[in-house]
Amino acid sequence: MLNTKEQSNEQIARQIESIIDNYHKSNPVLGKSRNNVLLNTLVVYETAYCMVMDNQGKEISREALSNTQTLREGLNMAVKWIYDCCPHYKIIHNFNIKELKGLNDLFEYAIKYNQLCEIYTLWSRQNTKSRAKLVAYDDKTNTLNFSHSEIDGVNTALLRNQAINNVSTPTFQRPAFDILDHVSDFKKTITLDDKGRIQYDISDGVWEASLNVQKHQIRNFNELPRDWLLSGFTLGEFLDVWAVLCTKTSLHQLAYTSVKGVVKNEEDSIIIKKFDELCSEIVEKTSISYETVSKVISWLIYDPKNRKTHIMWQPIVKLDSENCAIIPSLIFGVNAEHSLISFINKTGYKNIYLNLSTQKEALMQESLSNKLSKYTHLKIAMSRKLPNPLPDMDYILYDSNNKTLFIAEIKWLIAAESVHEILSRDQDLEKGISQAVKIHEYAQNNVEDTLLRAFEESNLPVDHIFSCVISKNSIGSSYLDRKVPIINEESLISLFENYNGNLYNVVKAIKQGDYLPKVNEEFSIEKNDIDYAGYKFSFPQFNPLKKPGIKILYNIKKVKRNDPCPCGSISETTKLPKKYKKCCGVS
Repeated sequence: MLNTKEQSNEQIARQIESIIDNYHKSNPVLGKSRNNVLLNTLVVYETAYCMVMDNQGKEISREALSNTQTLREGLNMAVKWIYDCCPHYKIIHNFNIKELKGLNDLFEYAIKYNQLCEIYTLWSRQNTKSRAKLVAYDDKTNTLNFSHSEIDGVNTALLRNQAINNVSTPTFQRPAFDILDHVSDFKKTITLDDKGRIQYDISDGVWEASLNVQKHQIRNFNELPRDWLLSGFTLGEFLDVWAVLCTKTSLHQLAYTSVKGVVKNEEDSIIIKKFDELCSEIVEKTSISYETVSKVISWLIYDPKNRKTHIMWQPIVKLDSENCAIIPSLIFGVNAEHSLISFINKTGYKNIYLNLSTQKEALMQESLSNKLSKYTHLKIAMSRKLPNPLPDMDYILYDSNNKTLFIAEIKWLIAAESVHEILSRDQDLEKGISQAVKIHEYAQNNVEDTLLRAFEESNLPVDHIFSCVISKNSIGSSYLDRKVPIINEESLISLFENYNGNLYNVVKAIKQGDYLPKVNEEFSIEKNDIDYAGYKFSFPQFNPLKKPGIKILYNIKKVKRNDPCPCGSISETTKLPKKYKKCCGVS
């Protein structure tokens, strides 16, 4: 028991935080061989994923999508614990059903602890005075009660929508093979051997049809140029390898989930392959060299030394010096390009990410201009310089009807996958805010020069000057300067549509926070409790209000010989998309 006398609620919360940070170490599973615990944990995760998705029809509920996201976060935390705590013995990895009870406990711990980390993160980022008001400890019930600011609630609600809509893309949530004629033929090959292990045969027809489905889906969500150079390979080569992995893993899971009414070996829920064999198989299915394929696969192997990595970004786990475990749902169940960008951002490839951000921000400028060009009374300018050392003006609007000047900083941020990630963006947003403040001060004191630099006209009448940050996939955070609002691109366009392009009314709506999600309209606040490490943690949970389930896309058409190839390859000579018959359709 804690001695609560003469201690503040904040001090008690910090002591409890230290206790929960180490509570998982008491689980006896973490004293066993690392390779065996890793294997068993991956199996527990994948079988749980299959159970969640098996209960879904052709329409996947938002609850199911949210549950799969929770499972991923739990797996990521459990894998970090295993590498931190388990001794590394050089013994053969072995699936042991007797260990499952302890592993289930470990997995439950990981999910709860991850949620508690989010709660503590939200609370810790407040200033000292606010933190003291947002936590209270009841020593009679060992309950720590948290509350959060409104803006954190808004951010968290938006995050959960992003995680469901952007990261857990429904078309990647399960193999969309129901539309393929070859599925019934493939299912006929699925059997169990005399040891109860699943076996199947993949014909050329099944492979080609399935690969085309995966390429089509990947292409639908591909936003970056395929010739974008990464670390020894291009984005196109990465996506081609990913398409083969998607095909392999989705067919494997289809085989696993198709076996009904018998006791099957749960280890078959994942794929275990030697590194060299996996690379060679991919080389056979693509025109990519072994050296390049091995570089891509190496990028996808989980690196426990990198504390910032995530199992969703590196979904292949080394079990020993030769064998790798591939988690199917972490291949076909995620957006490849998004995971790649997240990995680049969080690891040692900041220069690549900064170049990407610059490109994406330029695309944001173009997108905004295309959508606002219909309002003929608006003057639009982009990327205009101010005197050194001031930053450039990213985006400028002028409304001749109400004499309003609008100056915005543009910030592109990748869609968030966790509360930690959306809150860690404060540094990026803070830079945008500080730049907006400097530009605003200059514009107020030098109106004519600002107009001249923006529109090459210095005599435009100005009654109102407004500055803000326009972001992609974020709206801001609680402790940043609220005098400079942060609004996402979609919300800004929506306001222009609501007010028929009236810039003054748009600015007024932004100042009033009309673009922010509203409690009991866009999201609800519900009380939630977690029991962990002998304490109860009570906190408000911000949930997007329920919406209809998301339908899986089954309308994938059969690719004809003269159609553009689904992989998106461009001919070097014509600079046009390659035809299917001359690309992936070559026998």
